Order: sequence, then C-alpha cells, then structure tokens
Amino acid sequence: MNRNSVHIIGDVTGDIYYDNFTVDSKATPFLRLMMVIQGSSRKDPTPPLRVVFYGRRAQIVEAFAQKGARFYIQGHLQLRSVKDRTVVEVVCEHAEALRYADFDRGYARIEELKQIDPELTKDLGSFIDGLRNPEEEGKHKMIIPGFHPQDGPEDEAKADLVEPIKTKTPEPEAA
Repeated sequence: MNRNSVHIIGDVTGDIYYDNFTVDSKATPFLRLMMVIQGSSRKDPTPPLRVVFYGRRAQIVEAFAQKGARFYIQGHLQLRSVKDRTVVEVVCEHAEALRYADFDRGYARIEELKQIDPELTKDLGSFIDGLRNPEEEGKHKMIIPGFHPQDGPEDEAKADLVEPIKTKTPEPEAA
C-alpha cells in the first residue's frame, strides 16, 4: 500500500508552465500547474499548490488546462530542491477535468498523440477517460477498472459503458 497518496480538487491559476527537459539525452514533456484548493478561508487563505505532470500526461493535460479549470488530481507528494529552497509538489498519476477545461483542444491533442503512438489508449486509457466531458455525465457512467492502483494495466482495456443507476426519490411522509 502506498502511504504517499494525495487526492485534491483545485482550480488552475494563470500560472501554467509547459516545457521539455532532457533526461539521458531524451526530451521529456513537463507541465506545472499552480492550483488553488477550494475550502480555504478568506482570513487564512491556503497558498496555491504546485502540481506537476510528466511525459504523455503532461502533453494531454496541457491541452485541457486553462485558467479557472477545475481538476480532481490523484498523485503523490515529491520534495525537490529548486535553487536555494525546497518545494513540495504533487506528481499527478490520475486527473479528472471537472469544469471549464478546454475540451475541444484536449480531445484534438489526444487524437494527435494517437497518430504518433497507437498504444496511447492502451497505456493511458483510464487517465484519458478521466478527462471526459462532464456535460455528458448522467447519461452514461464509465466504469474504469484501471483507475484503482491495485488494478493491473491489463484491466484498463476492460472499461465498460453502462446505463446510469436510477434511484427512486422517496415520497414525503404525510403529517
């Protein structure tokens, strides 16, 4: 069990940084978002949280991210030395776009990346499914077995589209 696990919901500030850095002479995409966590009081506001993405995740989320977009992030904490200080950041392993994301640009980026790498949906299927359009929520529910860390990567290909569960609203009791 991984004890270094973080789950947050936050809004992207205007500070969006995307670049490539070189590791072992190979370019690796990198995305850093500063996110404001909801629920902080006006009296003692929480400072923005640094969330980072690497590789294909960075390429995909960069297309969805824009100021004001709200994301659910699942990941782990990482400490890094930057110049003369230590920064705490969340390394994203799973993301869900909750609102105000640029869905058109995001889906276009996914299609571009599929042309380059046909295995993209096999490798990152549950990650991509998390960035679906929330306006479609309620019409169908996506069951994503690969979402949970205990599921293996082979489970990600078994995602099923099912009808939403209908619940009956209880009748008010007569007085």
